Amino acid sequence: MSIARIPLCLLALGAFAGASAHAQSSSPAHGAVLSELRNGFSSGERVGVLQSGPNCEEQTDRSWSELLAKRVDIELPRAFEEEMSRAGSPAPAGSANTQPLRVQAFVNKLDIRVCQAASAMWKGGFQVQIGWQVMSADGTQVLYRASTEGSYVLDQPQHMATADALREAFGQAVRRLVAEPRFASLLKPQDAPVMSVAYQGVDTR
Repeated sequence: MSIARIPLCLLALGAFAGASAHAQSSSPAHGAVLSELRNGFSSGERVGVLQSGPNCEEQTDRSWSELLAKRVDIELPRAFEEEMSRAGSPAPAGSANTQPLRVQAFVNKLDIRVCQAASAMWKGGFQVQIGWQVMSADGTQVLYRASTEGSYVLDQPQHMATADALREAFGQAVRRLVAEPRFASLLKPQDAPVMSVAYQGVDTR
């Protein structure tokens, strides 16, 4: 009876191939970090209306201000981080081989329609439009550009911080970015290199 003897070199290569296949299947995905946030508003520019009265019949213009700019600078990054985490994106820190992609955001539309009611309640909503530019991890290449909108509306007066409502509108815009097939593909793990091994046969002597 002949016994098949497999050379040790083939056993080693087989183990290496198995490890490589495991590495490929568990290759980490890219994360994404909001690296830059800008807007196209000038001080005093009209960005909506504030209404009051029993039927919201009184209204005044809501203008872009330093306070509103600070609120945008806080709420959009929070919304981006929260939505990326919900989508399963790795933490922005990444690793040596998977540095996060850099995402630049440009807020070029903000429409505020808020009616103040009694007892510090309000109804109405926020609508935003954001231009996105996705850069490589080293910031040298533009990989993707997109534009998404988001909104949040209260049909009935409620107790809710307007900052939270603004963040919800930003969150919808981020979710629509995450849903873009091209953006989603950029976050997928990169395929590991495949090593080809020449077949040497089996010694059956």
